[in-house]
Amino acid sequence: MTCRHFLELLDRMDNIDIQEEMTAHAAFCPGCAAELSAVMAGLRLYRLPDVCCSANLVPKIMAMLPLVPAPKRLVSMRNWVLAGLLIMGSVVLVPLMSDFRVLKETFGPAFTIPVSMAFGLIITIYLGIFVISHIDEFGRRLKAYEAVKSGKIA
Repeated sequence: MTCRHFLELLDRMDNIDIQEEMTAHAAFCPGCAAELSAVMAGLRLYRLPDVCCSANLVPKIMAMLPLVPAPKRLVSMRNWVLAGLLIMGSVVLVPLMSDFRVLKETFGPAFTIPVSMAFGLIITIYLGIFVISHIDEFGRRLKAYEAVKSGKIA
C-alpha cells in the first residue's frame, strides 16, 4: 500500500474500525501513523457525549470562575487620555491651518459641514470606546466617591 492510497482510505473512513492493511502500513510509515493517530483522536472526540447538556457542567464552571485571573488592561489610562487630547487638539488646530481656510473659501459650507461632522463622529467613536473599555474602573471610582460622600455627610 502506498502512502497516497493510505491517505485516500483515511479520508473516506467514517468509523473507528480501520482495515488490516492500513494498520500494517501505519506500523512501518511514521508519517501515516501520525495521520492515523490524529484522525482517530478526532473521531474519538467527535463521538463523545454532548457535554453542553450535562447538568454538572454549569456548577463546575461557576466554581472555577473565581480562580480565573481578571484580564489585564493592555492600554493605560494615561495613553487613552493622551490620545484623546491629541484628537481634541487636531480638531481645534485643523481649522486654523491655511490649507483648511483655502478649502473653506473654495468650497464653502459644502466642505465645512462634512468635515465638522467627521470630526464629531471621530470624537464620538473615541469617547464611546473609551467609556466601554473603562466602565469597570468608572464603576469602582463611583462607588469610592459615594462611600466618601456618605462618610462626610453622616
